[in-house]
Amino acid sequence: MSYESISDNERTLLANLMPQDLFGVYVGKAGACCCGCSGTHTYLLANRVAAGLNRGYEVDNDEVDDARVKRVLRKLQRVDPSLINAGDNHFALTEGGRLSIVYLVESVEYKRCEACHALAISTHMRAVDAQLCKPCWERVLQGDHGAGRHEQILPACPTCMSADGV
Repeated sequence: MSYESISDNERTLLANLMPQDLFGVYVGKAGACCCGCSGTHTYLLANRVAAGLNRGYEVDNDEVDDARVKRVLRKLQRVDPSLINAGDNHFALTEGGRLSIVYLVESVEYKRCEACHALAISTHMRAVDAQLCKPCWERVLQGDHGAGRHEQILPACPTCMSADGV
């Protein structure tokens, strides 16, 4: 991940962020990857469904901690802005051998896979002759052109919370 120092607009954005503007946070060892092997991803309950769709699988109960998300956000808001780095839809701080990241909620459009009807983020869909979710697309790549049903990422549409949703 390469970072750039934050601009004045980004400083204003960071200063005005509220917890509900975040998917969640990551805190881990600086210089290591951010997959979770050297740190912890924590999510906001209110954005749990969107965070699960964003990463491709559900956010478990033990990964939700609103207080921790708020603490990490406040930490980034209180330090000297010159220490903050910006990436695509996140802000990061490396301090004392630790990396802290806040992930911003993106404007997300949801679609259903045409093969299995699982809900997915539209930018994660793969175009063949149809819009396919990642598991169905992988089946196509493995030669299963039927790209049959698989377990849905979520049991319901995050907007209306109904099983037939969007």
